[in-house]
Amino acid sequence: MKKLNFAFVLSSVFLLSLTSCNQNVDINNNAPDYSSSNGEFITFAYASPTNGTYYIDGSPVYTGENYQTKERYIEYKEAGLNTMMLQWEDRFPLGVETEFTNSHCKQLMDLCIEAEIDRCIITDTRIRDLSVGDKQIIGPGCQFANQEELNEYVASCLKDYYDHPVFYGLLLRDEPYYQHLEAFGQVYQAIKAYDKDIYIEANLLPYTTGEDARKRFSPEWESMTTEEAYEDYLLRFLECSHADKILMDDYPFRHNGQYEIVKDNYVKGIQILANFCKEHNLKLEIVGQSFGGASGGRRRWSMPTLPTLEWQYNLFMSMGVQTFSFFTYWRKVSNSTAVNGEWFNDGESFVCSNGEKTSVYYNAQTLLNEMQSFAPVIMNFKYQASKSLASEPVAYPISYADIEDMDFALFTNEDVTLNDGRLCMMSELYDETNNLYMYMMENALDPRLFSAEDDLNMKFSINFGAGFNAVEVYYRGIKKLVPLVNGVYTSSLDAGYAEFLIPYKA
Repeated sequence: MKKLNFAFVLSSVFLLSLTSCNQNVDINNNAPDYSSSNGEFITFAYASPTNGTYYIDGSPVYTGENYQTKERYIEYKEAGLNTMMLQWEDRFPLGVETEFTNSHCKQLMDLCIEAEIDRCIITDTRIRDLSVGDKQIIGPGCQFANQEELNEYVASCLKDYYDHPVFYGLLLRDEPYYQHLEAFGQVYQAIKAYDKDIYIEANLLPYTTGEDARKRFSPEWESMTTEEAYEDYLLRFLECSHADKILMDDYPFRHNGQYEIVKDNYVKGIQILANFCKEHNLKLEIVGQSFGGASGGRRRWSMPTLPTLEWQYNLFMSMGVQTFSFFTYWRKVSNSTAVNGEWFNDGESFVCSNGEKTSVYYNAQTLLNEMQSFAPVIMNFKYQASKSLASEPVAYPISYADIEDMDFALFTNEDVTLNDGRLCMMSELYDETNNLYMYMMENALDPRLFSAEDDLNMKFSINFGAGFNAVEVYYRGIKKLVPLVNGVYTSSLDAGYAEFLIPYKA
């Protein structure tokens, strides 16, 4: 990370603006035009509307109302979530059910039709249960003699609901260790053998350092660095599943008992995944944090705000993500007071246990409206590279953003200036069809650090060079065209917010 002399550059930019104020550039000429582009991000959330029951240490608590109604599903859609996901509580088969026609799951899928939600991801326990163990499911003495036999069984399950108008995908196990990948991948293959377009919701482990993490990533962990072990884990997943994407969940906004922190290596993990997906021509999907909670009676995760939501999802978009999910929508139904248990604070996700919408609902709604406005543009671009840049001294811990310093096509670190004490995340994306580059600039300081005495605003400039005299700027889904002064663009951003820039020659 590099300390930059922002005061000198800012004064230089001011002088340049004086000498160029008489320039007449028609910035509409040759401006990038994506007005005819189409595109919509897939968006969904964990813990969809419940039947009114939640659990504390396994004991049920009933709120007195079933929230699985057309009105509540419409409310889910109005938040900006266009795909429903039915988890364990709404699985098929449920209890003594044997026929999908009269099942609880089908009733909820029918509700999606009434609420005009076109896609629904479901939990089929017959298929999911095959993916959760570390034992072989194919081979001598196993449940299936070969992959073809497993394919036939999975096909017989899928036929129950495949033709339902909203069926979109299936949930498999969450965060498999390397020992689970063989059976997990065989089930993955069997689903794709039936229809390659069936969506599979199955998070891989996030990147985490330490011996315990390496043990989960690879059998060769003792001779590997954490990065090597994690790449081995990703390669094993690809080999076992033949997947065309990677899905990962991780939740960065933490509390360590004394201070608000961002999880160490959080951005590094995302960069590793983005680079891996680029190398192997895979799609990347990420689950973001939309909850607050505790573990063992101590606060662990912070309630989301609009800036912390923006911080996450701007980063995700800049890494090429086009399918987004949130953990959670309703307060998660299972809560534990045990020493290692997880407790989800009521009122700190989209919707409380009693059905009341929170500030998280409205903030996420704002964010998703912005994102969908931007989708037809950014979906034309593919991730290329990323880096972080800090202007020392920074008064706050920023190790969470210490990532590989990758090369960009149009400028170097020396062409970027920041005011002192700021941290910038940068990503490069490329539209091959139109031969255009896009750059994200995000104020990556933790937005929770803001106070009346401590302004986190990041002032920055980029010198794109003499070959560019204008830039198309997207901020919170809104476009504007800006002339460059001798190739230099200047702006400022509050913590968590980002601009996406497309430089061009007018």
